[in-house]
Amino acid sequence: MATWLATAALAEPPSTAAVQRLIGELGHEKFAVRQAAQAQLLAIGEKNHQTVLDQCVRAYAGNRDPEIEFRLHEVMTTLVEKHILRQPRGFLGIHFKPSTTRGAAGHPVPTFELSDVTAGGPAQKAGLQAGDHLLQVGTLEASQLGAVEGLANLIQSRKPGDKLKVLLKRGDATQALEIQLGQLPEELFAPSYSEEKKAQFFQDWLAGELGKLKTAEKH
Repeated sequence: MATWLATAALAEPPSTAAVQRLIGELGHEKFAVRQAAQAQLLAIGEKNHQTVLDQCVRAYAGNRDPEIEFRLHEVMTTLVEKHILRQPRGFLGIHFKPSTTRGAAGHPVPTFELSDVTAGGPAQKAGLQAGDHLLQVGTLEASQLGAVEGLANLIQSRKPGDKLKVLLKRGDATQALEIQLGQLPEELFAPSYSEEKKAQFFQDWLAGELGKLKTAEKH
């Protein structure tokens, strides 16, 4: 029955009940059944990772069995790394630093100043140049994005092919551009694949998902 469930789920989106049954088997008294259930959840997660992760988070939040907790953690860690951490990320092709420029009233306005623009990258193709000041990216002003990591995370949270609006200042003139993002090259994100950073990424992801679950349950 369990084998049929996994095979059927790979052919079409699995039902919540099917995934829940497999999660329940992670605590089965027989080791072979526990192993098989974990393998089947991972197999389903290859095609339907969001469904499996959603149910694993719910089970993890209400679980008191250490065996189930351990196996849920292994399933979620594998799927998060493969389908979330390593998912294609947006790429603008800019090097930047926090800076300021003068606003309309002469007061300093936080910006990100471009120190370099990657040749042939999305930013250069759209007309961005070194020395430009980014006032706003997407719906967020530079002051809302804070440090360099804030802007980098915003860009990388988008998918390749997504369009991102920017408001920039060049000299005394401001202009709005819409840029189609490329894909972040693997070598630029490779440092995030260290064991320490992967573990931290997963812990941050899990904390966020558990937090969202608690918030939803209050409403």
